[in-house]
Amino acid sequence: MCRVPLIVSALLAASTSARADPRFHPSDVQSVFFIGKSDDRNQVHYGLHLDGDCVPVGEQPVYAYWLQVEKGNVTEDLNFLDRSVYGVKGQQVAQRSVKESKVLMTVKAAPDRAIEIVIHKRDGKCIADPIATINGAPARVGSVFVHVAGWLRVDWIEIRGTANGKPVVERVKH
Repeated sequence: MCRVPLIVSALLAASTSARADPRFHPSDVQSVFFIGKSDDRNQVHYGLHLDGDCVPVGEQPVYAYWLQVEKGNVTEDLNFLDRSVYGVKGQQVAQRSVKESKVLMTVKAAPDRAIEIVIHKRDGKCIADPIATINGAPARVGSVFVHVAGWLRVDWIEIRGTANGKPVVERVKH
């Protein structure tokens, strides 16, 4: 039995899996914030396509994807049903400059909660701060937690972040 084809196949598989994920570009902020949910540990992350100067790329630079924690932190695209719940509802590049850019966005899971992403470069790295109102005041969003009540039903959403260096949490009933 010839083992050469098996070895070649193994090497090709290893080189393919070692390639960079095509969803991410070198200057992207891969996770600006994420949504977790009560029915499993998987998360929907929202990233931002940026160029080498940390300026948003295109008119729709925000993208969403799954971080499948339960599959070993594998990333996957959102399917049609996922996009209807966790997809980006709207986004607009409000300011585009090398000094500071701003992107306004909403997520379908919380369409009444606008998020302003403020982007700048610090120490050669792109930084994106998602700012939203939490408990009536501006705060940096860290994550959103969705308590699932059943198929396509939500009991409540918890928005978590920081304001003035302190944790803030707001629970919104649905």
